[in-house]
Amino acid sequence: IRLSLVGSEMCIRDSTNLNPWKAEIFENVFTIFSDPKHGDLKKWKSILENLPQINPSIINLNSAIIQIGISSDIDSDKKNTLTSMLKRLHPWRKGPFNLFDIYIDTEWRSDLKWDRLKDHIASLKDRIVLDVGCGSGYHAFRMAGQGSRLVIGLEPFLLSVIQFRAINHFVNSPVIQILPMGIEKFQYSSQAFDTVFSMGVLYHRRSPFDLSLIHI
Repeated sequence: IRLSLVGSEMCIRDSTNLNPWKAEIFENVFTIFSDPKHGDLKKWKSILENLPQINPSIINLNSAIIQIGISSDIDSDKKNTLTSMLKRLHPWRKGPFNLFDIYIDTEWRSDLKWDRLKDHIASLKDRIVLDVGCGSGYHAFRMAGQGSRLVIGLEPFLLSVIQFRAINHFVNSPVIQILPMGIEKFQYSSQAFDTVFSMGVLYHRRSPFDLSLIHI
């Protein structure tokens, strides 16, 4: 299934310490994106497959509102079509994003969280990064904007993964890959990553200490 595997192979090859688990990771992703029992998956796949082809004249991953394109990049018919498609992917939780002057006003202002930590972390330039609980990829895009060599995001909520793929359809970043799984399903070598983020995950757990990051 093209949807399930695009971009994944590059990521696993790049992060050479994950090579022993490449087949297992692919199998998990394939299984999740092939689940016929998921009521909305067919609809979401159709949206991704029918997104308009537009070349954004600007991509800014370093602004509070991630900017992809401007209004003049798109005609009114395509803008109306794209707006309708993005609305069918509600609710949007992590953001905000601006696609061709279509503002996605997300439930959470993820830029505020990023602003609080960005000056207190080591440089992400050329690093391989793991983002646990990444949602629709807002912070992953910001990490890519900081020069990360590779960002792998983990997100078990499938709609958020679809939202990332919708955004990345236009960004076309080879740096970011979001896998539809939680940390419990990703018990691979911590040596594969230079930096690990786990933002907004611990307080959702009954026992944060049990989660810890021994899994990674």
